[in-house]
Amino acid sequence: MMERTEVAIVGSGPLGAAAAKVLIDAGTRVTMLEAGKRPTSDRFSLLERAVRREIPWNFRPWRYESVGDDLDMNTFAIRMLGGSSLAWGAVTPRFLENDFRLRSRHGIGRDWPIDYDDLEPYYLAAERLMGVAGSDDTAWWPRRSAPYPMPAFSHVEHRQIRQERLRQTRYSARARTGGAK
Repeated sequence: MMERTEVAIVGSGPLGAAAAKVLIDAGTRVTMLEAGKRPTSDRFSLLERAVRREIPWNFRPWRYESVGDDLDMNTFAIRMLGGSSLAWGAVTPRFLENDFRLRSRHGIGRDWPIDYDDLEPYYLAAERLMGVAGSDDTAWWPRRSAPYPMPAFSHVEHRQIRQERLRQTRYSARARTGGAK
């Protein structure tokens, strides 16, 4: 007999997985539905999968509805367990405060009916859920009401992690100085 489901989530990408985690943690019975296959390769390199054509890329034109001229955007969908997380670069920037006021500040599009302060608590919750790492001492990004959940990675750590992953896939990489030889 099938267990009764309270919530069905379509898609196992980042949003579906996050929604499932929050609901399951709250005691909700969840079923996730995925159109794609389970990844079969032990080597989880997106580039390698794309080259081998294991990921069915579905490129299609997308019309973004806006005030004034439409903007053409090329999007793609990955139909595989994990969804777009298989192509996600693990970068999670927040919108800038000015992004909510495009009409007022730049004369294009529309101003949002909400502002940065309305979303900031949700940014914090999402960053905690994903374990986002970052530096709190930068002036490049919007203000924060709390520190990042994890400290920023140093460039050395990044390189070491990348090199270890490459070693696991039988490729090698060396940091070079003074240009390629």
